[in-house]
Amino acid sequence: MLLIGESCKVGKVVIIDSIFEWKASEICTQTLAEIKKLLVNQEQEENGVTGNTVVANDCKNLVDADVMDVRSDEDQKALCGNSCYDSLNAKYKIMLDNDCYASEDADEEAGAKLQAAAYQIACQTNTDGKYCIALLGTLVKDAGTSFSLCNDIVSKLGCCFQSYRQYMLLGTSASVNAMDEAQKACTADGVGGLDQMCPCSYNQHTFANTTFCSRT
Repeated sequence: MLLIGESCKVGKVVIIDSIFEWKASEICTQTLAEIKKLLVNQEQEENGVTGNTVVANDCKNLVDADVMDVRSDEDQKALCGNSCYDSLNAKYKIMLDNDCYASEDADEEAGAKLQAAAYQIACQTNTDGKYCIALLGTLVKDAGTSFSLCNDIVSKLGCCFQSYRQYMLLGTSASVNAMDEAQKACTADGVGGLDQMCPCSYNQHTFANTTFCSRT
C-alpha cells in the first residue's frame, strides 16, 4: 500500500480471513463467501480441471495484481478495465459499509479497510487523465531515498493528494497524522490546491456516496 512519508512500502490486496476478526453478521459472512466465489474459475469448478492446470479468472488476476502496486499509467489503465473490477469493488464496499472489518486490533482493522477501499481509489485520475496511484508510485520511485516531500512529491500530485488523503483516513491514526502534517507543511511552503479532491467524473469505478473525489 503506498503511503506518503519518509518511506513508502507496497502491500498487497488479498483476502485472508484468518488474520482479521471478522464481524459476525449474516451480510458480512455472505459477502465474504461471494468474494471468494468470484475468485474461482466457475467453468473449471463445474467441468473439472484439464491437464492439472488451474486457470485463473479475471477476478483472481485482479486481486493477484494488487491495484495499489507501483506500475505504469498504461498498466493501471489496463487493470481498471478488468471485467471483474466493478463486481469486486461493489462486494468490498458492502463489507466496508457494514463494518465487516471491525476488530479490537486497530492496525489490523485499518489495514483491512484500506485493502477493501483500494478498488475505489485505484482508478481515480487527475484532470489530465493520469492515474493517481500510478503517479504517486512513479514520484516516490523517482525521488529515491533523499527528497523534498513538498517539492518532489506533494506539489506534483495536485488533486490526487487530497483524494489520496481522504482514502488514507481509513488508516491508522499515525497515517492520518502523517497526511495531515504533509498538507499543513506543504501548504505553508506555498503548495496550493491541496484541499481539492479530483473530480469523480475522472474515476470510472466511483460510487455516488464516495468521499474520495469531488462531485462539484
